[in-house]
Amino acid sequence: MATSAAILGLSMYSDHFYWAVLGGTLQSPSLLAKHREPTPTNMDDGVLMDWFATKFGNLIAEHQPSSAAFRLLLPSSGRSCTRDQMVRSLYPNAIFMLVCERSHDRILVEARTAQSLTLHALGLSDGRRDFDAVSDYCDQVFGHPGPYWDKGQKEAIVVAWLGLA
Repeated sequence: MATSAAILGLSMYSDHFYWAVLGGTLQSPSLLAKHREPTPTNMDDGVLMDWFATKFGNLIAEHQPSSAAFRLLLPSSGRSCTRDQMVRSLYPNAIFMLVCERSHDRILVEARTAQSLTLHALGLSDGRRDFDAVSDYCDQVFGHPGPYWDKGQKEAIVVAWLGLA
């Protein structure tokens, strides 16, 4: 499915990741595709990174996004990332950036923190600043399309949505 204005969004978790492809505009987004992808748990780090590179390359080849974004996991104040968080979230995000950079069209990638996923960022002036408000708005705009309609899927959708003009 090639869509020249499509944006690919990604949200990583320790045992799976979510991706979403959106088109349209900030005011009128269209959800083109979404999925929850399980992550292998019994691979050496290097083999796992190769697995991610293949998955991300296949997503880019299939959906041909014009840009991409991912949710960047930052540790809480005063805490550091665990090794598992680095291997299961930070490293795959770096692999995602590399695969996008090396793709045929050199896809621009943006990192978005959880704090940037707000209604205000989507152009709305609702006073609520938490992700629950964004989640509710996703429900209003997209309904409840299929399985895994949860926080992780909505994060992948919103990081892509913020890239729409």
